[in-house]
Amino acid sequence: MTFQMQLGPDSSTAITLYPEWDYTFQTNQTRSDMRTPAGKLYQYKYGEYKSFDLSFEYVPSSEAMTINGWFDDNTDLLLFVTSDTATEISSVRIMNDDSPFNEFSEPYTNRWNGSFKLETY
Repeated sequence: MTFQMQLGPDSSTAITLYPEWDYTFQTNQTRSDMRTPAGKLYQYKYGEYKSFDLSFEYVPSSEAMTINGWFDDNTDLLLFVTSDTATEISSVRIMNDDSPFNEFSEPYTNRWNGSFKLETY
């Protein structure tokens, strides 16, 4: 089984990602739950979105700085996840609190460690 992830504003400028083994994909709901004094439960679902938590080591400077630029500019991105012959495309944004790549991969000064959270919109 083959598996590939790419991220970019479009397919022609996408960067191939090689996340560490601890990545996660999940679906989140925006909802509210209310229970009456008698115990009846009311759930209101307003929507759902997907999130992707990815961490990286030894990323080349050019790719790390490109991804940091997308974060700084709040760029709308596309995440392409290909498994065998099927490709799932998600419209995402980087939802970190700070720059995704902000430390060197020791002992290198041209490779970066970092992580970022992508969320669909």
